[in-house]
Order: sequence, then C-alpha cells, then structure tokens
Amino acid sequence: MTGKPRLDINKFKAAIEIGLSKTGISKNRLSLLASDGQNRDLVRDILERGQSKKPSIDAVLGIIDVLGIELSDVLITHDSKFQEPILVVQEDSILTITLNMPEKRNPISDVAVVDAMCAAFEAADRDISVRCVILTGAGTAFSAGGDLKQMRPDSGGLRSSNPVETRRNYKYGIQRLPLMFQALEVPVVAAVNGHAIGAGLDLATMCDIRVAAESAKFAESFVKLGIIPGDGGAWLLPRIVGFSRATELALTGETIDAAEALKIGLVSHVVADADLMTKAKEIAAKIAANPPHAVRMTKRLLREGQMADLKNILEMSAAMQSLAHNTSDNDEAINAFIEKRTPEFRGE
Repeated sequence: MTGKPRLDINKFKAAIEIGLSKTGISKNRLSLLASDGQNRDLVRDILERGQSKKPSIDAVLGIIDVLGIELSDVLITHDSKFQEPILVVQEDSILTITLNMPEKRNPISDVAVVDAMCAAFEAADRDISVRCVILTGAGTAFSAGGDLKQMRPDSGGLRSSNPVETRRNYKYGIQRLPLMFQALEVPVVAAVNGHAIGAGLDLATMCDIRVAAESAKFAESFVKLGIIPGDGGAWLLPRIVGFSRATELALTGETIDAAEALKIGLVSHVVADADLMTKAKEIAAKIAANPPHAVRMTKRLLREGQMADLKNILEMSAAMQSLAHNTSDNDEAINAFIEKRTPEFRGE
C-alpha cells in the first residue's frame, strides 16, 4: 500500500548538492534561476542554511527543474516494497544516520549505500546547524561489511571478472567512504549496536568516537575470506589500537566482544543494549553544547595530527586560532565565564 507522497528534506538537500556539483551552477545563481521574488528568501534559506523544514512547492519545483532532479528521488511514498538504504533524522543539532538494511545485516559494499551515505554526511558537514552526527545500524547488526552474495565475479558487487574493473569498483565505490570520513569536520559518534564485521569494523574506525552495546562483536575478518582490507582498514585500525593488536586482529580474523574492544581502546564506552542510543546522544549533546566552529576546527587538527609533523600542526593551529578568536562564540564564552552564566553559542 502506498501512502501520500511527501518531501524528504534530507534527500532534497543532498540532491541539491549533487545537482550543484554536476551542473557547476553556484548557489547564488541557483537562487536567482529557481525562484521569483516571493520565494527567493526561502530558496536561499534552503541552500545556505539548510534550516527550512517546509519549503513551498514552488521553491521545490523551481530548484529541481533547474538542476534536473527527479521529483520521485526526493519523495517519501511509504511504499512497503521500497526501503531506503539509510535513514536520516535530525533532532535539534544532532543528526542520526541509520544503516537500514537489517535483513542483510546492513552491508555497505553496494554503490547505492555508498552514494546515500556520502550524500547524507557531506550535507551534514555543510550545515553548521548540525553539531554532531550519530551513525548506527537497524536491527541486530551495525554492519556486516560486504554482501557475501555479491562477492562472486560479475554478481553485481565489487568483484568483476576483469581485474581492472574490480579496481575501479573499489576506487569509485566503497573506498569513497574513508576519504569522505577523513574530510569531514562535523564530529561523528558510532553507536555500534551489534556485529561490526570486516568493512563494518572499518566503518566504525572511520568515525571519531565509538560506543558499543554489550552484544556488539568486532572482527577484521577479510583474511578468512581470502581477501585483504580493501577499504582502508590497514591504515585505520593501527591508528586506534596500535600496530601489534591491529596486526593480530587482521591476520587471525578473530572476533572479539565489546569488553575486549573496550580493553584495547577500540571503543570508548560499553553499555547495556537498551542504553546504547542514550549514551551516544549524551556524548553528542556534550559535543553539540560547545561552539561549533571551534569543535570542527579542533577535529580537523586532530585528524591532521595523524599524518602531519608538529611544525605543520602548530602552523595550522595558529591559523585556525586566529579564526576562532574572531568568532562571536569566542566572545560569548569569555563574557559568560566572567558573568557566571551559561553561554549561548550560535555558530557565529
């Protein structure tokens, strides 16, 4: 049964960004092409701040017409036969992205999933009103990694009978995820609700903070399938748990439980299954309470610190500090401290 279609604002924003990239049209130009005087402020609100929850039908139609977006691609129809690969929900300043293929244990190897994830995260990164993102999985798994049914040659997955095509499938498919996560400035908390296996474990390591349910299991299990970590796991895992422990996990393919993951520093917290999202939201709320520009620049420095030397980090820190000192939030923090009151940060 199909219900009345309605606009999915997150899909709409993501489609706009993809359309802008493909057409080369600037946001200022789009606001002129896609709106009349009555709707111009609304269109600019959608494009620049992403805060409009109920854009007018004229604004929507104007934008999709200029960018060549299919209306059906940005609607929710409630068709029981159709399932979104991810779900995106924003509550105040915290965005939750949920991998939404529980019957397959939330694989991330399909290009449609990669496309959806990249679009959602990149849209969140551009929206300063999003101060933290939580990533989790529907059902009993965080992510089982690749879809085993698509690992035979030419079965529709990453593997082709032509090695050159397989290379391209990885490069333009799942390998986009670690590059995208590395470029993000919005903080990401992984709420690992169940099994995080193979690429699923690597996905968790792409996030900034990991919280695990007691039932969670982790495995860098590629070797057991006769393959290697093709999504950056060999770079990611050692930076979190150290070279020796990462090597042991990768070469044995063993599965560890949440308690062991906590012991080796793979996760920061382990909580009862029922408390997982509460804990993740608690951490996200603490992050979101701070000045967003300072938070994002701090994360960027921490990420760059994984690769750059001290001299370069100090140079980057000085440049970013000059930006931070020039924000209204910096003045608000100082004034609130002196006046002994709770600061109100506006991302300005």
